[in-house]
Amino acid sequence: MRISLILATGLLMTLSSLAACSDDTGGGGVTTDTAAATDSGGAVDAAGDATATTDAGKTATDSGGAVDAAGDATATTDAGKTAKYGAGCTSTDDTAFRKLLGDDTAKSDEFRGVVKDCTLTKGCLSKADEAAKVSCISDCIATAPISTTGKLSLDCATCYGHYKGYCGAAKCITFCAVDAASAGCSKCLADNCDPEYELCVAGDK
Repeated sequence: MRISLILATGLLMTLSSLAACSDDTGGGGVTTDTAAATDSGGAVDAAGDATATTDAGKTATDSGGAVDAAGDATATTDAGKTAKYGAGCTSTDDTAFRKLLGDDTAKSDEFRGVVKDCTLTKGCLSKADEAAKVSCISDCIATAPISTTGKLSLDCATCYGHYKGYCGAAKCITFCAVDAASAGCSKCLADNCDPEYELCVAGDK
């Protein structure tokens, strides 16, 4: 009888001990931390603890900004910026050529005649679209004897072809067709084409 009582008491103690070892919330014998991650990008690791993470809501503020793998804004260049004018007329040869035109009236008149001829008499204005017209006029200007002698670059020739030639024909034909050196032609070009021409001459920075 006494032996049976001792065995029953021992069994009861063993069961109590096993109950105390069970998990508090999640079962399976592994206790879980009920505290949730508090940051917006928070995660819970294998042990149930909140892990340190970056703020997934953070975004880059610059126009070309990107977010790296850690969620932080990265410094980037402005991806929306595109080259429009190339080098323009910034080379040493182009600068010398333009100075020659400014110093020598005869050369200036000759080159003005080239721009007019390439624009109006070479069939460039009959091309399919603006880009093709500008390309035709610019190539014609770049290969003219005065241009090759002066080592005028294609980028610089394109500034003349687009903003003195094509723009002049599109917006100032009534003033410039007869006399490209007239005051009326000069004023029309100054009002409609020269501001963009000056940007082109300066080239892409």
